[in-house]
Amino acid sequence: IGISSAVVSFNVALYYNTIIAWCLFYFVQSFQSQLPWAECPKVYFPNGSYAAEPECVEADEQVIPQVSSPTQYFWYRTTLLISEDINTPEVFNWKIAIALVIAWILVYMCMIKGIASSGKVVYVTATFPYIVLIIFFFRGITLKGAADGLRHLFTPSWHTILDPVVWLEAGTQIFFSLGLAFGGLIAFSSYNPVNNNCYRDAVMVSLTNCFTSMFAGIVVFSIIGFKATMVYEKCLSTRNTTIAESLGSDFDEGRLPLEGTVLNVSNADGSISSFVMPLLPACDLEKELD
Repeated sequence: IGISSAVVSFNVALYYNTIIAWCLFYFVQSFQSQLPWAECPKVYFPNGSYAAEPECVEADEQVIPQVSSPTQYFWYRTTLLISEDINTPEVFNWKIAIALVIAWILVYMCMIKGIASSGKVVYVTATFPYIVLIIFFFRGITLKGAADGLRHLFTPSWHTILDPVVWLEAGTQIFFSLGLAFGGLIAFSSYNPVNNNCYRDAVMVSLTNCFTSMFAGIVVFSIIGFKATMVYEKCLSTRNTTIAESLGSDFDEGRLPLEGTVLNVSNADGSISSFVMPLLPACDLEKELD
């Protein structure tokens, strides 16, 4: 059992240390005056000229939506250096490799002296995430579209209630969040007093874990709602501008609708429906939230 717990803990560490490496990479990149994921990068040519990155630009600035957003481009092309196939990597991602080594070193330094060192580290690792979550919470709920994200979070999909895959994923998440059967908590619990109330501790940990999961979900989905709303309104703006341009001189700019609404062309020429409408991007807020 002990060897199995050690193997499981090592495999979990492989997973979570990779996430820590990504966080370290983003942390270093965030010190730039212009955040690299704030806008699409530029491709520079030998003659000194430059052009927008083809994968991260609107082909016609209005008609065709972006191939990828700046954040998506930074994640896949800059952070992961993703290739077409996992078996054929294009280049060695040395930046993430260095971040991964640093992550393992940090974990080693936290655990090198056993309970003597990890007991002190836990004061930071247990409190700092809550401080960050509280800051993100107040920022997230004030963003435009946060209500849509929270509505999406708390609206159940009843048709999936009998899906065994859903319950499997939920159970897997509980095992991960509580650290059940990983061996680490069992080792730490051996330092408790003999008369320690383990039942009370188990209830407190379970309730705290449930509250933290819900609180973190609210924070995440408020930001997802904001992102989805921005993409949705930009899509509507693209549609409205395209329709207005197709009307040409017959269109009065004063008829442009408010942001986030759809242009009414019910009285326009029938060619709008026949030729222009099929070319317009599909704007769906629920799809963006998914």
